[in-house]
Amino acid sequence: VSSSVEVFSITGSQLEWLQKDLSYRAKNSPLLVFCHEATSSWRSQNTVLSLLKEYKTKIFAGHAHQDLLMDSQGIPEQVTAALSGEWGHGDNLDGSKPGYRVVSVTGSVLDDFYKEIDSTQQIEISPAGATWPIISGQVELVAKVFTGSGTVSGVTYSVDNATAVAVS
Repeated sequence: VSSSVEVFSITGSQLEWLQKDLSYRAKNSPLLVFCHEATSSWRSQNTVLSLLKEYKTKIFAGHAHQDLLMDSQGIPEQVTAALSGEWGHGDNLDGSKPGYRVVSVTGSVLDDFYKEIDSTQQIEISPAGATWPIISGQVELVAKVFTGSGTVSGVTYSVDNATAVAVS
């Protein structure tokens, strides 16, 4: 029985180029890597990630039509849902609306946010300094709030339908 799983590989000459190109970079500056397929489908994943680990790297991928933050051997890898949704037949596989990711770099600070098309308000919650899944324990969460109608005047939160508490 044959498998229909695609596996991708970075060739030896491409790895040589990458290693040489990375040698010109400062190790503390943000390194953004954009690719179509998530590195989990790469035959050469370990080799490439070992080169990228030495830098302040974040990987962005697509292809899967879902919004997923992964830990790829210590490197955050953000798979982004698609602008087309599920090929124009509705929402992405994870239920997110069609949209795009906004990436910004200010000095050494990297920030990104998935923006759903036609959304006037949106909240993205992620663990601070970690990636999903969080199995157990206490974790600090970061909430990124988007509003297309001006500035945010206040944010509250509640856990398990408890009374809302203002975020200061």
